[in-house]
Amino acid sequence: MEARIQHAEDVIFWEGSAGAKRALTALSNMAKGGEKNVTIKWDGSPAVVFGRNPKGKFVFTDKSGFVAKGYDGKSQSGDDLENMLLSRGKGGDKSASYKAFAGNMKDVYDEYEKAVPKKHRGYFKGDLLYFNKPKLVDGAYIFKPNTVQYKVQADSDLGKRVGRSKTGIVVHRVVDDAGTEGPLQNADIFEGNEV
Repeated sequence: MEARIQHAEDVIFWEGSAGAKRALTALSNMAKGGEKNVTIKWDGSPAVVFGRNPKGKFVFTDKSGFVAKGYDGKSQSGDDLENMLLSRGKGGDKSASYKAFAGNMKDVYDEYEKAVPKKHRGYFKGDLLYFNKPKLVDGAYIFKPNTVQYKVQADSDLGKRVGRSKTGIVVHRVVDDAGTEGPLQNADIFEGNEV
């Protein structure tokens, strides 16, 4: 599983001046509406992986838990997820904010389980945007999962979806049990309105 999704500016480091030209061409084409391989990347936190294993059992974890060595990080219940997060690292004392984070992850577990169809096999990799529906300020939902603050007009199509949700995520990729990634083919696969 890739550690992160490459950004246009990263191509310069991997391909030098040819990469810079390729990135500029892609961005120029995107501005004209003709580039299909560049998307806007919403940036949330934490990066999570969720879905159903080959036996159909639901798994929800963070990116580190999905590829964990030495312990089973593929949590199959909200309690398992919270315990796994709190037992990681050195020392037993965790900050109050980290304990709240682990509790929030436990709290949204059921919503993500309900969103993934029972017959689905495989996982989704994405960034959480919010644990609870964002506050409405001057007709817009405001949330800041990371360094970027998002403002979504409540009367827009996306704003209406945010308004019906409990928690929000942006799915970037699909992942199989071996960690091989691919593009999300069908964003309409998810069930319900809570996610």
